[in-house]
This record gives sequence, structure tokens and C-alpha cells, in this order.
Amino acid sequence: MISANWYDGPRNFLTNVPVNLPADLKGQRIRTPGAPVWAKSVEAMGATPIAMGWNDSYNAIQSKSIDGVEAQNTASYSLHVYELLKYLDKTEHFQLANFIIAGEKWFASLPEHLQKVLVDECNAAAYTNAAQVEFTSLELERDMAARGMTIVDSDKEAFKRAAEAAYRELGFSDLRDQIWQEIGKK
Repeated sequence: MISANWYDGPRNFLTNVPVNLPADLKGQRIRTPGAPVWAKSVEAMGATPIAMGWNDSYNAIQSKSIDGVEAQNTASYSLHVYELLKYLDKTEHFQLANFIIAGEKWFASLPEHLQKVLVDECNAAAYTNAAQVEFTSLELERDMAARGMTIVDSDKEAFKRAAEAAYRELGFSDLRDQIWQEIGKK
């Protein structure tokens, strides 16, 4: 792993019903990636997770195969979900981070000074990118609102409490607590 600090913003629910609390997701079929942690988390927050590729989501909303999606603003806007969905429910239930990886053999073939340059520059670029993502995400939210979406300031604490069930079911509670302790959060 060359860099692990590429931030792509908070993920929210986008639906045709306003979602203030986890109970508002009851009966809503929400597109998620196929990863179990996503599915269990979305289920713990009250929705029925439907795993499918992002590019299939627009047609799935149109055909009513799903009721909504959960995604970050950069993805939601580019897929034009504002054409089909009425609400951007700001739950911020995941903070999306991405990584830069390279093959170990290739990386090891680089001179040590170039390995350092590559790692340092990837990390530096990620900080610049994160600032741009935060700015762009707010712009895209405003644009989706201008195109007719209603922005719902959901009860984020209620979603955090609901998500605890996924941590327990997946066996991640102790790991999360350890990470929080290591970064000084608890």
C-alpha cells in the first residue's frame, strides 16, 4: 500500500421518502456495494440492502427494483440520481476512503529514493484531493438541491447508534475500540 489517505467524502442515503431516523428506512430497498460490512451496516440502519453495481443503480431506481441508494455526493451527482430521487438524506453513515496500491515486486524494483518520493507525493496529493473533495461535495449538494432534491439533515447520532448492531454482528466492536484508543478518540 503506497497511500491510505484518499478521502472521497461522506456517504448518504438518497431516497424518495425523507429519512430523518433509521426507522424511516424500514421497507426501503437500498443499493449497496456487495461487501458484507456495507450490507450489514445498511441493514442495521433499517434498510434492506440490495447489492448491485453502481452503474446499474439508475435503471434499478427507474424500474423500482430499488428505492434508493447510499453514496457520496461525487458519485450521486455523476449518476444523475437527482433526476429520479427526491431526498438527499445527510446521514454521513460512512466516510469513504480509498487507497493507492502497487505490486510489491514492481515497488521493490524502484530505487529506495524513488520509493520514498512516490509514497511522499501520493500522501501529499491525497491531502490536496481531500480538500477538493470536501469543497466539491458541498457544491454538488447545492446543485442537486437546485435541481429539485430536498436536503434532509438526518439525526446522525441515531444512525451511529443503529450501526452498533453491525459492529457487534461482524465482530468489529473490539477492533474499533482499539483503533479509537490508538488515535486518542476514547
